[in-house]
Amino acid sequence: MKFWQVVGGAVVQVLPVMAQCDCNPAALQYAVYPDEVRRQTYLTYTNAFDEVGVVYRIGEFQLVSEEGVRVVGLQWKAGQYVAGQDAQGEDQRLLEYGRTESFVVPANGSMRFFRLLELAVHCGSRDTVWRSEKRSRGFPEREWVVPFMAVPDRMEFVLQLVRASDGVVLAVLDSVGVLPTTEQQPREAPFYGTEPMEAVHERDLPPEWAGTEVYLRVSPRRWRPTPYGMGVKISADKVAWSSIYGYSPQREGADQCWRWCVEAYGGGRAWLDTVEAYYFWNYFVPYTDSIKAATGCILFNYPPHLNGIPVAYRRDLWRAWEERNGIITVWRDSSARGRAGEIIEVGCEAETPVVAAVGTRQTGRKALAQLQIIPQPAPAGGELTLQWKQGQTTVVEEVRLYDGVGRLLGSLWQGVWQPPLPLVLKLPAEVSAGQYWLVLRTQRGWEIAPLQIVKSSP
Repeated sequence: MKFWQVVGGAVVQVLPVMAQCDCNPAALQYAVYPDEVRRQTYLTYTNAFDEVGVVYRIGEFQLVSEEGVRVVGLQWKAGQYVAGQDAQGEDQRLLEYGRTESFVVPANGSMRFFRLLELAVHCGSRDTVWRSEKRSRGFPEREWVVPFMAVPDRMEFVLQLVRASDGVVLAVLDSVGVLPTTEQQPREAPFYGTEPMEAVHERDLPPEWAGTEVYLRVSPRRWRPTPYGMGVKISADKVAWSSIYGYSPQREGADQCWRWCVEAYGGGRAWLDTVEAYYFWNYFVPYTDSIKAATGCILFNYPPHLNGIPVAYRRDLWRAWEERNGIITVWRDSSARGRAGEIIEVGCEAETPVVAAVGTRQTGRKALAQLQIIPQPAPAGGELTLQWKQGQTTVVEEVRLYDGVGRLLGSLWQGVWQPPLPLVLKLPAEVSAGQYWLVLRTQRGWEIAPLQIVKSSP
């Protein structure tokens, strides 16, 4: 039986809960805000052979304590790939990239995380026997079946609790591995370790280290005969892997729910497209709508933390979003190479900054570090002095004032201001107390700095 519902103005198919797998997109966990994206940033280690890839993915670290649950993000940002070393044992190069942010061990605390270990057989395998052998096995052995002698390496992945002050390993929270195929078992690469077939975990933190600043680190190890090492990719995903992928011996037949849902929708991308549309209309669009409402222009204030997430592959969704926000491509004649296009947002001047109340602008960091604002906070109706720190050569041509949600209040000054002379401005008396933004138009672009305004005593 098929069910349909309206999602963001679009009609999508929704399946009921069957075989312990809920294929309704609303049952999944999504990421759109910065802390959610931090939670859903993953380390994916891959050891690729001719016909099989061994994949270890870990993320969604959450510290559980009496004070509640908080996200522990990765130390490195999404969008990076690092190749490992051609070495036996622990890979020292990848060790640096497989760590989380620091946190303090709470009393009676624990750590939740997602961890998946799997064998991915490449398309076009020359072995024609392994598929039938895989179908004949029960769970979990069927997940270890591979083409003939396809996994020559032994691999281990160890999750360590490390003291931040000196790098000493205090404890091991998780450890899993994959054995190589052998002449005795040429089509089997068994898993071993701590609950190797489970995907969602929670481990108690050692109480003797309560109050200690620590971080988590993945120690990847392999023993070869192959000449190449592993690699790690750091990536974020809009859908939490823990909500679509659950290995469990107690749920045989439904151990990989996302695969079941794909087949239940007829195979192909039908279910994935439905999930993508649900996320797009129920999470991404409301979030970007709120930014545009607060700032006026979404292109200037597109959240950078979403740049690493595949928001949508479907072009029809992006066309609807562009129409919603008045985003068009203006074509102009270029050189002999053909026409060039410029993407603009109707009503937003390309050279005019719009300050985002959510702090998504990346410009302004130089201004924060190099510009002195005296006094800070400043009284409404009073004088404000701007002074570049020693060594700065930035020439300013205009200073504008924006309110806390990014609306332009007016220009405070225009002309040519050159260091090392200070610039004295007059603030309007009618503004209320609160957070504001100074926006400086320079010869190199725009710089943004926060300004706190208070009401002067009567």
